[in-house]
Amino acid sequence: MTEKESNKKKSIFKNLIEKEKESLRKAKKPLIITIVALVLLALLVIGFASIRIDKISKMTFDEMLVFAANNKNTKITVGVVQNGEMSYKVYGKDKEELPQIEHIYEIASITKTFTAALLFKAIDEGKASLDDSIDKYMDLPNKEYYPTLKRLVTHTAGYATEYTGNSKEQLLNLIGKTDLQNKDYNFNYSNYGFEVIGLVIEGIYGEDYTKLINDYIKNELGLANTIVNDGTGDLGGYSVEREDSGKKPSGALTSTITDMMNYAKIQLEGVPTYLADMHNPIVDVAAGMRQSQKLNTRIDSMGASWLIDTENGITWHDGAMGNYNSYIGFDKERQIAVVVLINTMPDILIPSSLHASIIGAKLLTDLQKTRKP
Repeated sequence: MTEKESNKKKSIFKNLIEKEKESLRKAKKPLIITIVALVLLALLVIGFASIRIDKISKMTFDEMLVFAANNKNTKITVGVVQNGEMSYKVYGKDKEELPQIEHIYEIASITKTFTAALLFKAIDEGKASLDDSIDKYMDLPNKEYYPTLKRLVTHTAGYATEYTGNSKEQLLNLIGKTDLQNKDYNFNYSNYGFEVIGLVIEGIYGEDYTKLINDYIKNELGLANTIVNDGTGDLGGYSVEREDSGKKPSGALTSTITDMMNYAKIQLEGVPTYLADMHNPIVDVAAGMRQSQKLNTRIDSMGASWLIDTENGITWHDGAMGNYNSYIGFDKERQIAVVVLINTMPDILIPSSLHASIIGAKLLTDLQKTRKP
């Protein structure tokens, strides 16, 4: 997931700089030399990452696959939906085509789009409104202001990226202690915010999130193999949340390529209609950095959980957690969608595997060139 990648990169930079600080302290070098060394180190790291991005942005889709699948255990499943038809291939090391097995992948933060979909179902049923504040649905201390659902689904509520703790009780306590202003904050991708939405959904329906989302996905969306991660699957290395975890709504689902292609097809068809409503831009965020523009992973505006690239006409989301990363993107005008599922987590600074979102965006933009709106 994008924010987690950013945090990981910061952590790498920080560790490198701390090591250099310690080395310089032991050498008892003058302060000016220490500062110059740290600045040069930071520039070197940033410059190396920039070179990598430039190199990746010039790759073809096939070259990206070879670059990404560089160990024998990697399985990259790529699905395409166009003309109402679905197809997929599974790739291994050096772009070798593998048997078409329906592997089970963690989809990480793509889970947020399912969580938001269940919330929008409640809104469609008249049980909630985007303008409602969260204290309407949970027992919180009296306070002048709590965030609205609209701000939560667009990452503009002002919540931090993560919350300290794991359980629902810890999450609920933190919500009551967090003071925010009644305003649209700058876009800040927030797992914490979507975990709050999970509590809101429980308050609306009076049931546990895991049961609610599993039932919704199976019975309403018709996806038989997409569930809250229970540790079962053929690829291993799954990150299973404890039963009372509050983190499930932000990234706990596992799925297969056929289910995810069907999910993409549902988005293209826009039925139920409340799913189509989620694709409409709600706030402009202008979160597209230069490197994102190069790699066609722009975020120009936010729908309800969905990231919107207005430049390329793509609505998308991605995810990264533990041993997995994933991407789903679609062009509703051209009726094209791409899904990429990978069972490795890329190193952000020096990628040993390429993030699914970069591969997916490349393939999707290539397909757009072959199909007129």
